[in-house]
Amino acid sequence: MSIINAFATWEQYLIYLRKSRQDDPNETVEQVLAKHEIQLQEFAVREFGAKIPEGNIYREVVSGESIADREEVKKVLARCEDPNIKGVIVIEPSRLSRGDLLDCGRLINDLRYTKTLVVTPYMTYDLENKMERKFFQDELLRGNDYLEYTKEVLWRGRIAAVKRGCFINRTAPYGYDKVVKGKDHTLEPNEDADIVRMIFDWYANEQLSPHQIAVRLTDMKVRPPRGKGAWYKESVRSMVKNRHYIGLVVYNQRKSTQMMEDGSIVKRRIFQNDVFSLFPLFYLEKIGCYNWGFVAGKYQTYEPWNTIWDRYEKDPSLDWDFTKWFHDLYRPNHRPYDPKE
Repeated sequence: MSIINAFATWEQYLIYLRKSRQDDPNETVEQVLAKHEIQLQEFAVREFGAKIPEGNIYREVVSGESIADREEVKKVLARCEDPNIKGVIVIEPSRLSRGDLLDCGRLINDLRYTKTLVVTPYMTYDLENKMERKFFQDELLRGNDYLEYTKEVLWRGRIAAVKRGCFINRTAPYGYDKVVKGKDHTLEPNEDADIVRMIFDWYANEQLSPHQIAVRLTDMKVRPPRGKGAWYKESVRSMVKNRHYIGLVVYNQRKSTQMMEDGSIVKRRIFQNDVFSLFPLFYLEKIGCYNWGFVAGKYQTYEPWNTIWDRYEKDPSLDWDFTKWFHDLYRPNHRPYDPKE
């Protein structure tokens, strides 16, 4: 007889189900996780003679690596502080976490000191037992290693696809359809393409503002990007700034960087105010330009404008990275800030 049969009932166990993504965007969370849930409920019936109740099942479809990014697993760990909860049933240990060593340690400590068993269809881990704790830790770290390797392979594939001119974002810009050609995806104009041309004509030739264009399109009862309702100036503004419309392939435009703030690792967006983002557009549109600030000096033009700081002080949640230079290309010793530029 197993440990879980000897000392607990089905009401004292939780099920945690997680997948990193949906294969079909139209599926519900329950549908995405159905196969694993069936396996775990069959296991529960064999072990306890009954299924785990719905109130003890936690499901999420999320690609977040860290515990901080996954709300449902945080709920599971909170429930484990209840002495009546004896264990968590998962399809494999790495479903609980594929995060770094810090996440791994937090998970082990939370489960160990709440005396919570980790149960899979193949093995039960008692984390108060030194050897079983080591096996569980190895499983978590193996999952993290596999995740990092997979991310690297996928990243190389995405970059190679972009260099071939493929469109790899999920949603096509307004006026385009995402179509498959061979093994790649590309964009083809659809019935809304004339609306896009009209918007650019109004913006460039009639000098209409995004707000004026949005009002005109709404009055004309033109179908907006979301399919219903009114047009908004923000939608128009993003369209006239979208470089897909001038034939460029845009990917990873708003990169994120990790940094330490108040003892926690957070992600911040980069402004993309750089040579790589701006010069291709200037070249294609035959726009002459000059650099505001060139060598970092007493005017400190490498710092963001005061208005940027003011906005950030009013709303610290803005995802901005102030470690990146704002304008200048050279350091005071005439070495480039970014040699690639």
